Amino acid sequence: MTEQYRNIKNTTLLRLAVTLVFLLAAFIFASYLGFKEKLENKLSHETDHLRSFYNSELSSLNVLNFTRIYNLLDNTEVIDAIESGDRIKLYTLVKRNFDLFASESSFFKNMHFHTEKNITLLRVHLPEEYGDDLTKTRPLIARTNREKIPQSGLESGLHGIYYRIVQPVFNGKGKHIGSVEFGIDPTYFTHLLGSQHGDKKLAFVFTASSLKNLEEKDELIKFGNGYLLSDYNNFFRKALPEMQDKKFGTYKEDGRNYMIAPVLKLNSYEGKNIATLVAAIDITSDVDEIRYDILILIIFSILAAAVILLITNMGFNIYIRKLDKTNETLKQAIDELTYTHNIIDQYVIYSEADANGTLTGVSTAFCDISGYTRDELIGAAHTIIKHPDIDQNQSRQIWNAVVSGNSWNGDIKNVKKDGTVFWVNANIIPRMDDKGNFIGYSSIITDITDRKRVEELTITDEHTTLFNKSHFNRLLENEVRRAQRNRSFLTLAIIDVDYFKDYNDTYGHLKGDKVLRRVAMTLKMLLKRAGDHAFRIGGEEFAVICIDMSPKESFEFFETIREHIYNLKIEHAASGADEYLTISAGVYSAVPSPDDTANSTFSKADAALYISKQQGRNRVTLHEDSEV
Repeated sequence: MTEQYRNIKNTTLLRLAVTLVFLLAAFIFASYLGFKEKLENKLSHETDHLRSFYNSELSSLNVLNFTRIYNLLDNTEVIDAIESGDRIKLYTLVKRNFDLFASESSFFKNMHFHTEKNITLLRVHLPEEYGDDLTKTRPLIARTNREKIPQSGLESGLHGIYYRIVQPVFNGKGKHIGSVEFGIDPTYFTHLLGSQHGDKKLAFVFTASSLKNLEEKDELIKFGNGYLLSDYNNFFRKALPEMQDKKFGTYKEDGRNYMIAPVLKLNSYEGKNIATLVAAIDITSDVDEIRYDILILIIFSILAAAVILLITNMGFNIYIRKLDKTNETLKQAIDELTYTHNIIDQYVIYSEADANGTLTGVSTAFCDISGYTRDELIGAAHTIIKHPDIDQNQSRQIWNAVVSGNSWNGDIKNVKKDGTVFWVNANIIPRMDDKGNFIGYSSIITDITDRKRVEELTITDEHTTLFNKSHFNRLLENEVRRAQRNRSFLTLAIIDVDYFKDYNDTYGHLKGDKVLRRVAMTLKMLLKRAGDHAFRIGGEEFAVICIDMSPKESFEFFETIREHIYNLKIEHAASGADEYLTISAGVYSAVPSPDDTANSTFSKADAALYISKQQGRNRVTLHEDSEV
C-alpha cells in the first residue's frame, strides 16, 4: 500500500466521518424539531381541551345559578319586597337561600339586589352595605337594568372580582323593578380544574385597568402590569415570566416540567380585555420520553457511523491492494488525462464559434450555466444567450475588436434558457488561419453573477427590495440630464404612506414593515416599462421616476397606483383619511429646462405632495408647473 493511497484513504475517511457527524447533527436537530412539534401539538390539544372545559363549566354554572334565581323570584313575597324596597323583609326571605348556596359551594360569595336605578337595595353577604349607586362602577348591572335581559361575566367591583350572574326582576304586571345578582369567586374554575386534572393548573391574570374600581387588592398578587389570581399564586408568580411574549414557555419546579401558555382571553361585554386565563401543563413524562428517544437515537447513530467507517476502511484497503498490482505509470497517465479533460469540460465555461458567430463547440460547464443542451447550442448563433438589454454599442465594439484580430475582455450580461439573468467576465480570443484571415473565435468566461448581485445590493433597500435613496439621487441626476439632452418628458413622483407613524403605533412595527413591503410590491407590479424605476427614499416615503410619459398620462398612472394601494383593503383604524391604508402622491412631469436640476425637480414633486397632504391625503396632486 503506497503512501499516496494511504493519504487518500485517510482523507476520505476523515471527510466521511465529518459528513456523518454533520448528518447525525442534522438528524438529531430534525428529531428535536419533531419532538418540539409534538409538544406544541400537545399544548394545542390541551389548551383546546381547557377552553372547552372552561366554557362547559361556565355554561353549567350559568344554568345552575340562573335556575336558582328563577326559583328565588318565583316567590311573590320576594318580588313585593324588592318593589317596595323593604330590605329587612327581603333579607329575611332570601337569607336561607344564600346560606344554602354558600354551604353547597364555598365559592358562592355574593347575593346582591339592585333597584332599577342601579342603587344597591341589599347585599345579603354584607347587609350593612347598601344605598350606593353602581351606575359607573358596575357596568354589568347598569347594562342589565338598561337592556332588561340577563347578563353574566367577569367583573370587579369595590370589594372583589367575581363571575357575576345578573337577572332583571319584573313585578306581576311585567314592570321592571330592579335586578338580582349572584357572585362566584373566579378561583372556582382553577380549583375545579385542579381537582379533576392533577397535571394542570389554571390562573387568571387580570389587567390593571379592569380592576380600577377594586378597593381591596390584598388577596391579589401584583404581576407586571396586572394582577394574578389562582389557587397556585406562588407557582404562577415564578412560572409566568418564562412565557413572556412567546407562544408558550417552559418552567421546572420540584423535578416536574411544565408548559406555560395562554388558554383564553376574557373580555367585558364592551369587548375590552379583562383577563387572560393561563394554564400550566405537566409535561414531565413527555420530556423524559423525548430524552430517552434522543439518547437511543444518538447511540444508534454512533454505532451506525462506526460500522460505515469500518466497512469503508476495509473496502479502501482491498481496492488499494488491487491498484498496487496494476501498472502504476500507465494508470497514472490515464487518470491524469481523464481528470484534466473532465475538469476542462465540467468547470471551464468554454465555447468556440466560426467567422459568422455560429457556435461550433461548447463545454459541459457552458451548457450548465446557459441552461441549454449541447445539441441546442451547436449550430446556433452565439447571440442565443445575449440579454435583450445589452448595449448595442458594446456588441459592435466586441465584434470589431475580435474580427480585427484583437482579444477582448469585459463583463457581459446574458440570459439563460429559462430567462434567468447571469453575468460573466469574458475573454474572447480570435482564431486566424495561416494567412492571417479571421476564421472564428474562442471564449473562456467566468461566472460573476454573485459579484454583480452584491453590487446590486449596494443600490437596493433591503426591506422592500426597491432601489435605495443613494441610487435614487444618482439616477435622478442622470435622468434629468438625459431628458434635457433629448428634450423628452421626465416624471418624478414622491409617494407617502398616510399616517404611517399612527399605523406603527397601533399595529406594531412588524406589521408596519409588512405594509411597506406590500406597497413596494404594488409599485413593482405596476412599473412594467424598462425606463421606470421605484425607490424607497425614507421610512414611509417612496419615489418613482418615469420617462417619456406626459403629465396627463403621469397623473392617470399614479391615480391607478393610489387606487391599487387603497384596494389592498389594509385596515388602518388610526388613519385620519380613511378606514383603510392610503397613500398621498406629488407628481411633477415636464421636459426639463436647461436650468433644471435634480434638486429643483425633487422640490416640485415634494411641493405637490405637501398639497396632497394639506387637502386631506389619499390623493394625487400634479404640480402646477407640469406641462399639459
